[in-house]
Amino acid sequence: MKLFDCLIIGLISIPIFSQTIKVEYKSEKKISEERLLEMREHYRKPILKNYYYTLVLSNNIASYKTNKNVIDNTVYNDDEKEFIKGQDINLYKNFVKDINSNIFYGNFNLREDAYSIKDSLIDREWKITNETKIISDYKCLKAISNKNSFELTAWFTEDLDAKTGPDYYDGLPGLILEIDTKHMNILAVDVKVEPETTIIDLPVFDGKTYTFKSLDEKLNEPKTSTFTIGNTTTTTTTIRKKLD
Repeated sequence: MKLFDCLIIGLISIPIFSQTIKVEYKSEKKISEERLLEMREHYRKPILKNYYYTLVLSNNIASYKTNKNVIDNTVYNDDEKEFIKGQDINLYKNFVKDINSNIFYGNFNLREDAYSIKDSLIDREWKITNETKIISDYKCLKAISNKNSFELTAWFTEDLDAKTGPDYYDGLPGLILEIDTKHMNILAVDVKVEPETTIIDLPVFDGKTYTFKSLDEKLNEPKTSTFTIGNTTTTTTTIRKKLD
């Protein structure tokens, strides 16, 4: 009987790695009415477009991609559609995170340029609180971060065997189901656990690969553009905003 009990305890203690966790996240911008009124009219409606992303986690490897199957039924005029095209490119995401090895792989498209990142997962220096709430039927704990003066709140559940979350957010002892910052909110709207394993391949990048730091430096380099209208040639220099 004791041997049988030991076998049962041993089986219970073995983590189940054959499952796949799938989470659908909605990303929503937070923009005040005053800020909207300051924008050009054809920016206002498109800038509020919500984006959806799918996280798939299996064997401690996670993929995070833009869900192109979600249909936006908002009616846009031609100027708004043109703005949306560029926004869709900039907000397209295709990440893979190797949780065991602590490595992030990412492809970024910024207008006409494409970049690849391979770097360590970002250490947010989380502080876990006792505050709780329910998200998608899961009890979640609140964690906060103020690293580099970037205020960030995460809600994560310990009820799922996962130590990752949406976007660049990881490092908590559970699955992150909500991220909230001053400028945006990312919320899990659907969570599924499937018994089968999903094979997620680690990317192999061609060409130059950046770290988060080196890409920030690259994006902050002044960029000069020259264009000609009639007999007039104009040269402009711009500095792109760094990654958050």
